[in-house]
Amino acid sequence: MIMLASRLLPCIVVAVIACVGLVASITAAATAPRSDIVVGMQLEPPHLDPTSSAAGAIDQVLYANVYEGLTRFADDGSIRPALAQSWQISTDGLRYTFQLQPAVRF
Repeated sequence: MIMLASRLLPCIVVAVIACVGLVASITAAATAPRSDIVVGMQLEPPHLDPTSSAAGAIDQVLYANVYEGLTRFADDGSIRPALAQSWQISTDGLRYTFQLQPAVRF
């Protein structure tokens, strides 16, 4: 019995050291600042072209995460500036002229 315990003791010590190291690395990773974003979704989009299909997952992934429009909808349904800082609509309603935010190309 003593012989078995003396054989197992080094294994137990290595396992404890490994666990302590694992806990320390997980703690360090959890507190490190992140520069990425994770988007949780139920569906995986079949492609990244939002104009080729009516799949809802494409909208969830791309719009407002990759593509940004000239304007956005506010919570109350009103239209707010996004890439455009302002815009004018011609009197006949056929021409829209957008003034872009500084350093924006569209």
